[in-house]
Amino acid sequence: MNTKNILVDGYFDRNFGDDMMIRIIAHQLSDCRLYIKEAKKELLLPFINSKNIFDWFENQNIKIDLVLRIVGSGFIITGRSGMVYCILNILKSKIFKQKKLPSAVIGFNVGPFVNSFAKRLSIFDMNQYNLFTVRDSFSYNFVKGHIKNKPLFCFPDILFSIPDGWLPANTGEGCLGISAYRMQHRNNLYYYEKIAQIAQDYIKKNNKKVLLFSFNIENENDLAAAYTIKGLCNNGEMVEVIAHNDDGSHIINNMARCSQIIGIRLHSCLLAMKMGIPLIPIFYSKKTDYVLNDLNYKGVRFYIDNFSADEIISAQPNIITYKISSEVSENAKGHSSV
Repeated sequence: MNTKNILVDGYFDRNFGDDMMIRIIAHQLSDCRLYIKEAKKELLLPFINSKNIFDWFENQNIKIDLVLRIVGSGFIITGRSGMVYCILNILKSKIFKQKKLPSAVIGFNVGPFVNSFAKRLSIFDMNQYNLFTVRDSFSYNFVKGHIKNKPLFCFPDILFSIPDGWLPANTGEGCLGISAYRMQHRNNLYYYEKIAQIAQDYIKKNNKKVLLFSFNIENENDLAAAYTIKGLCNNGEMVEVIAHNDDGSHIINNMARCSQIIGIRLHSCLLAMKMGIPLIPIFYSKKTDYVLNDLNYKGVRFYIDNFSADEIISAQPNIITYKISSEVSENAKGHSSV
């Protein structure tokens, strides 16, 4: 990408994965100036240390060369709010088209869709862009089957191209890290109780702390999940809540305290892999399945609707480290180089 002034669109919700993808792409496009048009200024806090990311509202006279949407689960509709989000994106894209601005959407996966109308709406949304990069082969085949005569590429998740200098060495503290996750419009207590049981078992056996990671602190609000799980633990003083409250460093630095990760959020799984920390994934979405399949991941897998605490506890002594190869990390840079 040789353009200099880029208007960045994305999912702004103080979400570690989406914020890190934008930070990483900005780092890779260091000769470009990236502008974010977001009225809620607190959502821009993760980018205050990125020297080439700017507030569009403070630079409205800048001539934009490219509209770049950097998003993970950007084409997913599971309910009414997803449809509204999609329609708003379509309206924004049509404005960009009227201004004859080239556009690209990178780093995304496709689905799920609540019904056939939601699927058609998402395809229409995708069709507004001129170029696509996806993060798994399932999404590649989906886009290839529905979007014709436009450049399409598949690369590993953007997070795998995080600079090595952003990742600290493991501290050897031996904590168990768990990414808390709050399913919206669902009964969460049944799974919170299982996570609390796993945490208490780890503390009892190892006399080590459990870190509950909140990868989203705005609307999706994993903090509610983390504090509920902590409250369900008898030994809550041995449980810490780690929130994504900065540019991502707080999550990363505390991940380095862990000797195991139970990952529910996709990017908690991928960060553990990148940092060489043994991982037990619990899937809440097929997107994690698709990404791990492409990586030829052969380890244990559990699903949020039907796992048991005893199964996880039994698996913990035998989990292995899945180290991301330098080839995967290098290929992940493709999202910003096409």
